[in-house]
Amino acid sequence: MSDRESLVGTIQEGLVRHLDEELVREGDAVLSTVQVDRRAAERAWKKVAVILMRTSPVKQFGIGFGIGWMSGYLFRKVSRTAAFFVGCTFLAAQGAYALGLINVDWMEIKRAARQNMKKVENRFSHMVGTDGTTTRSFVEKTVDFCNRNMYATSGFISGAVVAITF
Repeated sequence: MSDRESLVGTIQEGLVRHLDEELVREGDAVLSTVQVDRRAAERAWKKVAVILMRTSPVKQFGIGFGIGWMSGYLFRKVSRTAAFFVGCTFLAAQGAYALGLINVDWMEIKRAARQNMKKVENRFSHMVGTDGTTTRSFVEKTVDFCNRNMYATSGFISGAVVAITF
């Protein structure tokens, strides 16, 4: 390898390292400005829920429909975009494999997948507990919210279905 190639490689490595450090600094700065006080968010959500419960059923349905439509529309756009990029990546990987540009050790992938599956199972079992109390309480909270805000919930579901299907 010549001195010129060595110099170019050193410059490229330094530039990549500098850019990585800069991205980390910018990401940390953004995250530090976006920190949310959990208690303040819960208080705001409770205020919104109380205001929503005091309005007429027609307004509740309309608000729920609008929020549901926006959520469904965003879900549809994001999922289409994500599916496109995942598909393109899959096709590029298959093409590279077919051309012999990459080699895949399928046994290593199976072993890594099994290990990761065990890690996920362990984390989930610690989150939920052996008797499933955490999951049950979440479901109970969701059902309780839906019962208290029936009009808004039905509007949200209707809006989401409309936005996703059309």
